[in-house]
Amino acid sequence: MNEIGALKAAVVGTGFIGVVHVDALRRLGIEVLGVVGSSPERARAKGIGSAYESLDAMLEDDRVDVVHLTTPNNLHYPQVKQALAYLERRAGKGGASSILFLPARGVSFDAWVNETQAVA
Repeated sequence: MNEIGALKAAVVGTGFIGVVHVDALRRLGIEVLGVVGSSPERARAKGIGSAYESLDAMLEDDRVDVVHLTTPNNLHYPQVKQALAYLERRAGKGGASSILFLPARGVSFDAWVNETQAVA
């Protein structure tokens, strides 16, 4: 996958920043497969894309190449851990993926690196 336009993305979070990320991805020519909101109803109500039922459902979508986490800071760390665990399972099946996330806040950098290296 050499062309940026060949990537397919999903966005977690449907607040202001989530909407900004969806718009930016589309402007880059990246297809946004769907969004995950605090509830599927809220995600659908935003009208910014198809709504996944949950983060798990989004992570199970093998078409997703890039995940943008645009949720509140306190949710980044557990969501990244969940995504990395999924990617590890997917890699074990011969697949691979990319993930983009916002930096964790309130977690020491060393703890973050140690945790992500253990999974990656």
